[in-house]
Amino acid sequence: MNVTYIIGNGFDLNLGLQTSYKDFYNYYTKRSSSTPEIEALKDSIKDDQTLENWADLEMSLGEYTEKVSTKGEMRCIIIDIVNELAAYLKKEEKRILVSEEKDAEIAKEFGDIENSLKKRTKRELLCHYRDYNSPHLIDIITLNYTSTIEQLLSIGDNDTFKEIHVGTLFDKSAFLRSIHHLHHTLKDGDRPFVGVNDKSQIKNEEFRDDQMMMDLLIKPIMNQTNGTDVDEDCKQIIGSSYLFIFFGVSIGATDKDWWRLIASRLQNERNSRLVIFAYDPSLNIIDLGEKKRVVISDFLSHSDLPKEAKDRITDQIYVECNSRLFNGLKNYLKKIDPAETIHAQAAQVPRHLPRRLRKSRKYRGIY
Repeated sequence: MNVTYIIGNGFDLNLGLQTSYKDFYNYYTKRSSSTPEIEALKDSIKDDQTLENWADLEMSLGEYTEKVSTKGEMRCIIIDIVNELAAYLKKEEKRILVSEEKDAEIAKEFGDIENSLKKRTKRELLCHYRDYNSPHLIDIITLNYTSTIEQLLSIGDNDTFKEIHVGTLFDKSAFLRSIHHLHHTLKDGDRPFVGVNDKSQIKNEEFRDDQMMMDLLIKPIMNQTNGTDVDEDCKQIIGSSYLFIFFGVSIGATDKDWWRLIASRLQNERNSRLVIFAYDPSLNIIDLGEKKRVVISDFLSHSDLPKEAKDRITDQIYVECNSRLFNGLKNYLKKIDPAETIHAQAAQVPRHLPRRLRKSRKYRGIY
């Protein structure tokens, strides 16, 4: 059976990285601006108190285009945001290092889904997937630019991906088959894809049909232009999956195409299921039912399905609030004080040096 994890920024936040939109906002707005247009954008961000997550920022960029006069100015703004974001996240990545010789234990954390479910959900899913053939094959589609998953699993930049045994999932052996960065990475020669879902989200009408602006602002077109086919790979994965796991994901309009694809899979394959792990530290247990309904409604609002179809697939969706999923990964991390300067040292070693080499005398003390 094919299983797909959709991983969002909440995964990195759960590990202790300061990768929220507000973290970047505090960094970015204090940076010097190379042009008046960039400074004007920062002023606009400061004035908008409704921005809470990355999807909000991307939507606000689409709306902000209305205030930009020329394509050159917009290009300058996007390049500045992308470059500053990449620089910030590269530094954040280096704050957490992975303990050595724990590969097998770490891998099992990626298969330990059922123990993070409430009893009723676990029982229903165990029963539902009881007759599916072993093994379960897991594909990860991450919306993050960071390489934390690869670092945890000791996968180097140039390594050929090999299936990783991650223990059992619903009483069947499970293997991690692939990791896909839908919005690309921080690697040299790549860049984070920050933008909107389609041209309807670009408020400046003159920019909507301009090819250069679409290349800069619309994420699906960025993927087409980039040509790595990560988007096509992800479509095929979604189209053959029987279980979707959302963790740390902001289900926003700027990734609407992907929520629509998953909803369509739920509609067309009635045996498929979706489990959304939602985090809300302020949640009162008395409001749990309403919280679950809101999460499902938010997801389905991006599906473009008619009401009857939405009602039919609602019973295929589970919501788990404030679960301990992936909390065990923190047991394998060496936390670095944010004030420590490790960047000069880290530059001496490739970012994804396999852990067996980190133990050598040459690199001891750096990792």
